[in-house]
Amino acid sequence: MFDKERKKIEEAIQKWITEYVLSESFKTKKGKGIKEVDKVEFKNLDFEEDSDFRNKVYIYPVRMYVRAWGDSPLSKPRCDLDLKVNKQLILKYNAETEEYEILNQNEVAILDFTPW
Repeated sequence: MFDKERKKIEEAIQKWITEYVLSESFKTKKGKGIKEVDKVEFKNLDFEEDSDFRNKVYIYPVRMYVRAWGDSPLSKPRCDLDLKVNKQLILKYNAETEEYEILNQNEVAILDFTPW
């Protein structure tokens, strides 16, 4: 049961981070945009002990590696991003869609630790 719920939670966070990285407001430290996201990997995804997977799930600040491709017209340079959220994520299970939703996504900042 836990593995199934964890996978759904990972998918919700991956979807959110992908939309963020592909948005026009996101730029790499070199000022480039991202055209395509290939993969999102979690370095850590730790749940708080009192998480209730059918009610609310609390996740400690999570660090992610995003393999993406830049928007350069000459080539598609690979951009490996190192991102972390600045505070706890709160997710709630939606029984109608059978997916998790991030309740506090507007309050959470995504910090870029990419070295370049």
